[in-house]
Amino acid sequence: MAGLKDIAAQAAVSISTVSRVLNDDATLSISSETKSKILQTAEDLHYVKKNNRTRSTMNIGILMFCSKDYEYEDEYFMNIRQGIEQSVFEKNLHVSFLLREPEQEDVEDQLKDIDGAIIVGSLPAPFVRFLESRVPKLVFVDDSPDTTKHDSITVDLFLGTGMLLQELFSEGHEHIGFISGPEYPHQEPWAEGMMGIHNIEKLRALSFELSMKQKGYYRPEDTHIGGWSTEEGYRMMKEALASPSRPTAFVLGSDPLAVGAVRAVHEAGLSIPEDLSIVSVNNIEMAAYLNPPLTTIQLPSHQMGRSAVDMLLEKQAGRSTPAKLTLPCSFIKRASSGPAPTGQHRQIPVQQQ
Repeated sequence: MAGLKDIAAQAAVSISTVSRVLNDDATLSISSETKSKILQTAEDLHYVKKNNRTRSTMNIGILMFCSKDYEYEDEYFMNIRQGIEQSVFEKNLHVSFLLREPEQEDVEDQLKDIDGAIIVGSLPAPFVRFLESRVPKLVFVDDSPDTTKHDSITVDLFLGTGMLLQELFSEGHEHIGFISGPEYPHQEPWAEGMMGIHNIEKLRALSFELSMKQKGYYRPEDTHIGGWSTEEGYRMMKEALASPSRPTAFVLGSDPLAVGAVRAVHEAGLSIPEDLSIVSVNNIEMAAYLNPPLTTIQLPSHQMGRSAVDMLLEKQAGRSTPAKLTLPCSFIKRASSGPAPTGQHRQIPVQQQ
């Protein structure tokens, strides 16, 4: 009798891929051609599915507020999704759907048949309220819209930003710039300042501002906020380098931003880290192969995805108290950061446009 190994060998795919196709895993990213090939091979080999595993009665929906194209640029979201998929497969759960950047009208009907949902990425408050009214159990990953109501899993980017600044402070940098994408605090209406912020651990820009002010180094003109893409990193760094008084170091909000920023620095005829140090967030695969390799922080994104499944199962088992899990990040020192140049605020001729 044919088994998964036989189908995998003939279809030229992995055994796990065969298993996930035959078990109708909705989270599997695979071409329709490959899926059809696996199913046809199974039929040709007269494969008989064994019902030796009990599938969970819990129906799960996954909503990704991140495009597939951006996943390839920033491995953070890809790793979260793969962590969810791996855990779902291991626990033999049923995933009803995986939707990317959906609108409310896109999911209205599909939400009726699920017991819980995992939401990855940031979404507007009205969409959160919409989901609250239709899905009994929610787990948010990479965001924490309301810790009094919902389970959430985040990573401590507030502390991670502090780690990066400590590296630069230790190298003698005082004039430090910040380049990042937008961040949206979820704050109670009655709160002021830093009080009542449910997702404060995500706020890189706030961490940067507070740490720099504590040292007496903060200059608002050295903070640049735009998009999250590599192209935006390139654009914002060129804008920053056009200033007559350039920082001697920059903190980048993500590695894809840093990739674009490094190119802009090289085009300006400056050396890293001799003229300018760069530190960043995420430790994507490319970070180790940039010229020079990028000092960054590692995020436990795969574990975030796996933990989301665990938390949803805990809620299904009866836990009613909302839980929040904030995972730590780790610092990785590479060659893109070094000692501050002599003369912190030295004037460098602005490159002619």
